[in-house]
Amino acid sequence: GLQVARARGWRVAAVEFSPILADHARTALGIDVKVSDAWCLSPFLGRRFDVILSQSLEHVLDPRDTLAQCRDLLWPNGLLMLEVPNQFHSLIDLLKLAVVRIVGDRAFRWFQRDITFEFHTLYFTPATLRALLAYEGFEVLALRTHLRAHPLYLGNGWRRWLQGPIHTVGRLLNRGPCIEVIAARQGARGHRGVPPEPTA
Repeated sequence: GLQVARARGWRVAAVEFSPILADHARTALGIDVKVSDAWCLSPFLGRRFDVILSQSLEHVLDPRDTLAQCRDLLWPNGLLMLEVPNQFHSLIDLLKLAVVRIVGDRAFRWFQRDITFEFHTLYFTPATLRALLAYEGFEVLALRTHLRAHPLYLGNGWRRWLQGPIHTVGRLLNRGPCIEVIAARQGARGHRGVPPEPTA
């Protein structure tokens, strides 16, 4: 994402808790990456940003603190863009649960994937994410669940063939595998945003 933004003329910066990954981003990609505790934005105190992008809010310990930091670093008309899993509420997860209830515990092995992708600090629905953002002073301009072209969501082989259509239907029902939000500071953009979408 940062490389794409930079290629389109944006100045980009990031935080990363792994010194090895931060060094790689700096040396191989030429991106300004600060080493910091996960989602601690203190290296950027005193700066302002037009856009803050995160695909990891589900991993933070204190999402309210994280969002407060984002709010303080955004220009008044800046945007916050988030993507989190729609875990347990997506159409694919509801269908898996139905299969387990019918077939029993042995069905779990059919859906197995690396356990590190199943556990998060936080689990969101469109409704809870919208409420959290409002509580922290953000106005949701757009919210959707959608299908990402990513192997974590599509799987391989027959799983890709089966899951692709399910994710497409899930997106239409607002039950896709992940939640994508664009938000702004409340009252800062001169309009009241996009009408609310159905929430789970």
